Amino acid sequence: MFLAPNSVKYQSPVLDPLYRATIPLDSTGFDGKNFTIYLQDFWVSVLACADRFQFRNPANGISTSLTSFSAIGEETYSLRLTKLQLATVLSLHNTIGSSIAYQTVHSRGANSLRASDIVSGTDFLSPGLPDDQWQIEATELFSVSMAKLQQQIIAYATGPTYIHEGMRLTQGDKDLCQRQKIRGVSGYLSFSVLGVSLILIL
Repeated sequence: MFLAPNSVKYQSPVLDPLYRATIPLDSTGFDGKNFTIYLQDFWVSVLACADRFQFRNPANGISTSLTSFSAIGEETYSLRLTKLQLATVLSLHNTIGSSIAYQTVHSRGANSLRASDIVSGTDFLSPGLPDDQWQIEATELFSVSMAKLQQQIIAYATGPTYIHEGMRLTQGDKDLCQRQKIRGVSGYLSFSVLGVSLILIL
């Protein structure tokens, strides 16, 4: 992620390596009082995140390598999975694709940064940031990615919102749909989308 400070100024020096702002600039407020603001030291800062994934077949102990999203898809076929296991892994693989850090930043833009929450108004003035703000940002990216992953796994139980022509479910997909369990307030709930649909229609 490339971070450009644009016009953001800080009320106190920032020592965090991603947002470092130690260049003082004297300014005068509308009330005529003098104060110092701090500008960022660099035109651009960089935060690099590497998503890595691994699948393991618990029945035979075979694992994929710890690798990127784009590489893990092909490796899953070497795990000697049952139809149900393969359906589960393929479902997870599709879900992971929209949960990686890149997608989290791409879909939310500048709103994916916690520091942007405290920038005020049109003057782009922010209070100082803690020295570990980059860690807060990385933790937030991970948390949002995990929340998206959880949401999409739960959404799998309700079925796709759009089925394109020619889309077919494998026997593994059908078995997986029948085994969906969602944790409720008092334990776990297991439900059939077809059964709920028939109840609502009748």
